[in-house]
Order: sequence, then structure tokens, then C-alpha cells
Amino acid sequence: THVVRASEKLRHQKQLTNAITIFIRTSPFLPSFYSKSATTYLDIPSNDTTTLMTASLTLIKRIFRSHCPITKVGVIMQHLQSTDYLQKHLLISCSTEQQQKQSQLINIVDKLNSRYGSGTISWAACGLLNGWEMRREKLSHASTTRIQEIPIVKT
Repeated sequence: THVVRASEKLRHQKQLTNAITIFIRTSPFLPSFYSKSATTYLDIPSNDTTTLMTASLTLIKRIFRSHCPITKVGVIMQHLQSTDYLQKHLLISCSTEQQQKQSQLINIVDKLNSRYGSGTISWAACGLLNGWEMRREKLSHASTTRIQEIPIVKT
């Protein structure tokens, strides 16, 4: 889920990443404290969710322990560069047509999620029900930051 969100932000900011780091940790107050991170470099810089998900899943397999109660996870995108210039890899053949199709697919997913709400279309690896997401039942009004929630006084 964090990788999907980070790749959306990269596309929104018109950037590509060349390296991705995944980290996890347990509570430092437990006697069996565990903290680990792993990094991988991409052959070709990307902001494509499928490419970043594939890279991150291999990293997760290296650092995840099933018996550890995880309290913090995260993803760091490194070696960012603009989408204006892309240095291709000499030894890796990459079809321009295939790249355009993948780019169009990702753009359609981004547009649908923008129009109908975040998570309307997501990746199966993210799961369907995330019990760890923020609870918002008792969220206070954002009357100082949203124009729609400013109270209107009528006399």
C-alpha cells in the first residue's frame, strides 16, 4: 500500500526513482526488538506501480519475519529524477510500444482513483480489507482548512 501511494506521488510530481528502500520494525519497548531495511536499485528509473511493486515484494521477502509484531513500516524512494529526461539501459531492451501501453494503463488508474476516490482501483497485493488504516469516525471538522466546512452565520 505504501509503495502504491509513493508511486502515485512520484507520478503527480513528474519524477522517477532509481532506488527503493523498504523498512520494518517492531516496538523498541519489546525485548525481542527487530528492525530491518533493504534497498534495491532499478535498471531503468521508473514511477510505474507494477515495477516498484515487483521490486518491493522481493525486498519484503528478505526482511519480513512472521513471528514479529510489526509496528512501523515504510518505503523510501531514492535517486529521484525528472520525467523529462530518461537514461535508458544499454543492455536491457524495452519496447517503446509496451512502455506507452503501461503508461496509459497507469494514467487511467490514476484518473479513476482521482475521480472516484483513492483506492477505487488498487493492486491485489495490497489486500482488500486493511484493518490497520486510520479510524475516522470521530474526526473533527476541518473548518480552518476546508472552505466547504467553514460555518455560515445567518442573521
